[in-house]
Amino acid sequence: MIEEKLGIDGMHCTNCSKSVERAFGKLDGIDVRVLLAENAGVFTYDEREWNRAKIAKELKKLGFALHKESKVNGESVRLLVGAVLTLPLLACMVLMMAKVDYPHWVNYVQFGLCTVVMGLLGWRYYLGAARDIRQGILGMDVLVALGTTTAYVYSTVLLYAYHEHMLYFDTAAMLLTIISVGKYIEGRSKVKSAAALRELMALKAETALVLANGQTEEVAVEEVTAGELVVVPQGAKVPLDGVVVSGIADVDEALLTGESMPVTKREGDNVYAGTVVTHGSVTIRVTATDKETYLAGIIAKVDQIQSEKPHIQHIADRVATVFVPAVLVLSLVCFAVSYWAIGLTLTKAINRAVAVLVISCPCSLGLAAPLSIVVGTTRAGKMGILYQNSEIFEKLHHVDCVCFDKTGTISLGRFEVIEADSTPEWDDVAYTLEHVSQHPIAKALCAYLREKGANVLGEMSPQEVAGKGVVCGEWLIDKDGDTVQLHRGDEVVARYRVADAVKEDAKETIEKIKAAGVDVYMLTGDSREVADKVAEAVGLETDKVYSEIRPEDKCRVIEDLQRHGKKVAFAGDGINDSPALSQADFAIAMGEGADVAKTLSDITVVGANLMQVYQGLRLSQKVYRNIIENFIWAFSYNLIAIPLAFAGILPPLVAGLCMAFSNITVVGNALRLRRTKLDK
Repeated sequence: MIEEKLGIDGMHCTNCSKSVERAFGKLDGIDVRVLLAENAGVFTYDEREWNRAKIAKELKKLGFALHKESKVNGESVRLLVGAVLTLPLLACMVLMMAKVDYPHWVNYVQFGLCTVVMGLLGWRYYLGAARDIRQGILGMDVLVALGTTTAYVYSTVLLYAYHEHMLYFDTAAMLLTIISVGKYIEGRSKVKSAAALRELMALKAETALVLANGQTEEVAVEEVTAGELVVVPQGAKVPLDGVVVSGIADVDEALLTGESMPVTKREGDNVYAGTVVTHGSVTIRVTATDKETYLAGIIAKVDQIQSEKPHIQHIADRVATVFVPAVLVLSLVCFAVSYWAIGLTLTKAINRAVAVLVISCPCSLGLAAPLSIVVGTTRAGKMGILYQNSEIFEKLHHVDCVCFDKTGTISLGRFEVIEADSTPEWDDVAYTLEHVSQHPIAKALCAYLREKGANVLGEMSPQEVAGKGVVCGEWLIDKDGDTVQLHRGDEVVARYRVADAVKEDAKETIEKIKAAGVDVYMLTGDSREVADKVAEAVGLETDKVYSEIRPEDKCRVIEDLQRHGKKVAFAGDGINDSPALSQADFAIAMGEGADVAKTLSDITVVGANLMQVYQGLRLSQKVYRNIIENFIWAFSYNLIAIPLAFAGILPPLVAGLCMAFSNITVVGNALRLRRTKLDK
């Protein structure tokens, strides 16, 4: 089976996407998941039975088409010609309203111009309406087709059967032009909303300089395997994730992690695909293939989230399903009341009914959440923030408490051994145990012991146990505050005291989170003395600090906060944080931590910047607020506009303008997320 994302032209609302999904769902060997906010579909098909040409043929039957870049110009030309042909009709309308007489033959010119406009701009709506009626899914196409056809047919009958002078060809043509212009602007805005994802994809390098036998060879990144050596010269993109084995370089990670200043990378440091070497050069050992890099993961996750629908969107989709039938009934009621109950003329009654049809807007309901999620997740991806799924946006805005692990989260996690009480024999045992751990303290201790000449004892098979330490038979190595202890049975045979430094952005991050009305706690296994020093450095109150606690104790602290009604987010980076990450309402994993921490997380941030935690929380709140704003607008617009059209206050032309404006407003509001400031 092949999975391929293809653009689809002609979709307007939720019912359009349902038509595509339902039609392809009835066919063998193919399935599709429509992304309305991107005017695209993810097709999964058997390549033995399906190809692009066959997919295009099926879409054409439904009134849609596979997107081609050249079609943008064709759409523009049709729209321009339609608008030019509509101008004479607009002039006739102005003359009619000013009660200026013009020859009767002009009405036949109006008929001809309107007919051409109906063909140029209306064909897609009419095909769509026929498709919707066949499938029993009534969408916006039905409303537009019925409204414009009513005005056109009514005017044609008046012209040829009764030779009337008061006609409404201008109404039909201008409605189609206004709606088509609105849809064109909406479509171009959707393209902009998806541009950030394309920018992420553009970060990928196409080739890599593979080093073998002392020679470099330029190879496509898809062909490079894990373990190979790759040279990254000055000015080049890092092609794949890896570890520096030689050289020193300044690397610009801004487009991936949000870090504004280049980061110096030397032996042992991690580098990520898509970042750029601004000064120096390095040789790296590849740790992830093209499809396994962090950048590839971001792109895949963003794409996945954008194809999902949050719970609130499912509610809107159900409303949209009954919306159009309800509007059709309301339009008939409007005509009946206007013509028979109130006694208006047939012309005025039809005008009111048409206005009700064309002012109704189910499209904005279908776009409210997907567009905001598209823009929000792609912006997050560029900031090095990865959300687990689309439901996160509905949940994270409730967070009123954030608990931070200390080591590697608030602190740098770059420890140094400042005091040791051991022997060479115990150093070998400690090194053997700690070399299997990914904890920052374990790495620092291993570096210290390696410099002292310690060796791994091959007869030992240590294992890291969450909440306990590293064990091997009678041996155990664990942490007591700022001291690593080596146990042999019940006896402590060696001690290593370590020191850590607080991250530069820790204090600012915590201040901003607190300023947003969110409580901040620090949970650490370090001693009270160490914890209080860190708390003072970052501006935390001592009563918000829990020290000398094991992983299971962190869970109990979080449980207690939850019992008091708090919605708790926990941010950590190591395997010993996994119980707390599981217990918290929302889990945030620092990107350089253990894989198990990332697996359990709702948000993953790459790099060591604590500010990304704040940005991830704030951006999720901004996205949710944007979704709510879109829904409020979409529902309020229809609740206010439809009664005004029913009462005859808004004529059909104004109704068409309002409908187009409603969609553009939703799209424009979603696009604000690309530039919105997170601190406000």
